[in-house]
Amino acid sequence: MATRSFDTNTEKEGFEKVETYSYDSYGRQTGIAMDDPSTAGIDNYISYERDLFGNITKKVNMDSSKAVINQVEYERNLYGQHSKTVYLTKTGEVDWTRSLTYNAHGRAIREQDDRSKIGVWDNGDNIKEFTRSDDAVGLIVARKSTYHNVKGDVTTNVIFTYDDYNRQVLELEDKDGNGEISVGENYLKRIYEESSTLNLATTYHYMTGAEDEDILRYTVRVNREVEGDAISRFISNNKGEFETLVYDGWGVQKSSTEDYTEERFQALFDKFGGKLKTLNLSNETQSTEITFDNDTLAKMTAGRLVINGDKTDTINLKDGSEFSKQEATVKEGANDYVQYTTEVGGDTYTLLIDTDVNVNLL
Repeated sequence: MATRSFDTNTEKEGFEKVETYSYDSYGRQTGIAMDDPSTAGIDNYISYERDLFGNITKKVNMDSSKAVINQVEYERNLYGQHSKTVYLTKTGEVDWTRSLTYNAHGRAIREQDDRSKIGVWDNGDNIKEFTRSDDAVGLIVARKSTYHNVKGDVTTNVIFTYDDYNRQVLELEDKDGNGEISVGENYLKRIYEESSTLNLATTYHYMTGAEDEDILRYTVRVNREVEGDAISRFISNNKGEFETLVYDGWGVQKSSTEDYTEERFQALFDKFGGKLKTLNLSNETQSTEITFDNDTLAKMTAGRLVINGDKTDTINLKDGSEFSKQEATVKEGANDYVQYTTEVGGDTYTLLIDTDVNVNLL
């Protein structure tokens, strides 16, 4: 493969990114040039160095002028396992390192981050030690984490429980080390979309109170694209009311275009909406475009919705004439918002949109 082109905004009018690959005489990839055809010149580069066995030993990220942004080196042990990652500054100094240790089955059982003074156990450093099941699967059944801060070492122990499909269904912060859920311990339950899939649907975060009472701290429900990729999360309060929708996938942000007036979203808001207070769009590295009308707004929220985002994000308001834009902006915290109001079924709904976000009245 020599090039790959991406239509990232799904409008099919052209490509927004083109990657061109370079290879050595053995057919191993040695670099990538990434280009936005709408701009002049290559936007940034990635180069790879490899050992005699073809393993990547160094990765360098560069800007349009090929000046180094950051670089990473990879080390392997005698068995060819990835044993250490060294994160370097753009001038080549060691920033921080991550080391891995494996058991006889080739599975990682220890991970250590050296974050501050390299080679010294000091502030910011941490170690994770994994206990694995003694079978062919080698599931992680316990994790001991030790973090060093200015006051000393802080150690936490977590144990995991799995179902018949080897899916993690319970994660317990085992403070007293008895291997059971005890008073004052935090734990979470994981629910999957279907009995035979790995797609995580919902996590319930609890704390155990007196007499083994389950106290709900919050709930997270993932929203997926049609293709199945996690795109956003509904987050509830301690009453199980979903108040926030965050576009950060299941920990990884990506660009997306969604029309909330589609039937599948209507069903989603029937189940998880109604009390949304905040909608946080993706960060500046990704773009989120959302379309909805005032009927959808009424399904999403009880009366007021705040949308946070940036210049890479867009809100399309269908039937835009039904929204009244107020002249004065509203300031809350560090952000300024454009205010819109609309009426549905005799009730007034207020929409506050970050002034950095693009707004289209359709």
